[in-house]
Amino acid sequence: MDNIAEEEARLRKAVERVERQVRDIAEDLESVQDRVRAGELTAAKDAVKLSGEIRYWIRFALEMEAKLDEGRERNTTGRGEDIDLDAARASIGCRLDRLRRCGCAEAVSR
Repeated sequence: MDNIAEEEARLRKAVERVERQVRDIAEDLESVQDRVRAGELTAAKDAVKLSGEIRYWIRFALEMEAKLDEGRERNTTGRGEDIDLDAARASIGCRLDRLRRCGCAEAVSR
């Protein structure tokens, strides 16, 4: 049980680290994009190349955010679906009772 909690904590820290990196990249790209719009980068060739790279990295950041959201959603839906052992035991007991009533009593132990 402790190993699961430790692994979950480690994964949570890794996700938080990636989220910070994605946010930092997005902020850096926005500032570069603002510089391109303001005309601070004068060479047209460089501005066009930089603009293409910005689009690529923004798309990459958005894809990473989507994957993080997907992973978070998967992790939260998995919780709360614990096995109800009492219900399973009752269900198995009912099935065994039906087998006994059908004439298979000698094959089914008590």
